[in-house]
Amino acid sequence: MEQLDLFYNTPKLSGEILQKHKIRNESQNHRILLIFEHRGESTPSEIWHYYQRAYGNIPLTSIRRGITTLTKCGLLEKTDNKRRGLYDVQNFTWKLT
Repeated sequence: MEQLDLFYNTPKLSGEILQKHKIRNESQNHRILLIFEHRGESTPSEIWHYYQRAYGNIPLTSIRRGITTLTKCGLLEKTDNKRRGLYDVQNFTWKLT
């Protein structure tokens, strides 16, 4: 998949370590996209829940980052719909474009 390797290099990594993180990031984005393909319209916390069941532990912030990246790439779009998420807070949903 093209354009899924956007990595926000805030820790200023370089060389092999940077490459390793870019590859892991691309894999996470691909997995997030696969969950959307199977689950349909979802909140970040719903995607996080299914990601953990399918692939193992991951921070919710990584899911949110992936959704942001996939949205910027034009593969996901934010809807006007909201559902109750973690901590009883309303969250917007996203869906495949």
